[in-house]
Amino acid sequence: MDALKRKMEIAAVVFFCTVTALIAACSCATTAAANLARQTAVEPVTEYVTLTYTEERPQAEQEPELLYDVPMSDELQRHVREQAEQQGVPFEIAIAVIERESSYQPDAVSDTGDFGLMQINVCNHRWLYEELGITDVMNPEQNIEAGLYILGRAFQKYDDPDKALMAYNMGDSGMKAAWSKGQHSNKYSRAVIETAQALKRKEH
Repeated sequence: MDALKRKMEIAAVVFFCTVTALIAACSCATTAAANLARQTAVEPVTEYVTLTYTEERPQAEQEPELLYDVPMSDELQRHVREQAEQQGVPFEIAIAVIERESSYQPDAVSDTGDFGLMQINVCNHRWLYEELGITDVMNPEQNIEAGLYILGRAFQKYDDPDKALMAYNMGDSGMKAAWSKGQHSNKYSRAVIETAQALKRKEH
C-alpha cells in the first residue's frame, strides 16, 4: 500500500512537472511570436503630395507704338516723344508745334533768326549751349531737345496750354502783355491746339 502511494506521488510530481514545462514552452513560443511580429510589422507611412496649379493667363496684347502719320521719320518721332515725356509736354502738342513752326522741315530758317524744326531763335543759342550743351541748332535731334526744353519750362511755369504756347511763340513778356489785355489765346496757340486735337482723334 505504501509502495502504491509512493508511485502515485511520483506520478503526480512527474505530471505536474510536465504540465509546467508545457506551459512554459507555450509562453516562450507566444512571446517569440509576438517579438517576431513586432519586428516584421510595417508601420503605415503617410505621404503628402503637393499639387501645384498654374493658371494660364492669356498674354496681354502689346499696344502698338504711338507714331503719327506726319512727314517725319519714325526715329525722329521717337526722339520727340522721349524729350516731350521728359519735359512734361504732351506728345501731340510737341508734334503740332513742329508742324506749325517749320512744317517738319529740319533746315527751315526764318527772316527773324529762327532755326530748325522748332524754330529756335538766335537769342536763345548761348544759354541753351550753357545749360544743355546745344552746339548745333540745325541738327534735328539737338533742335528738338532745345525746343522741348523751352516749351517744357513754359508748361511748368504757366500750367495752361494757351499760356505756354503763347510764351513759346511770343516770349514771356509778349504773352504777359497779351494776357493783361484780356487776350488769353492767339492764332498760334489755337492752331497748335487744334492740330494736336486732330492728331489725338486719329489715334483711335
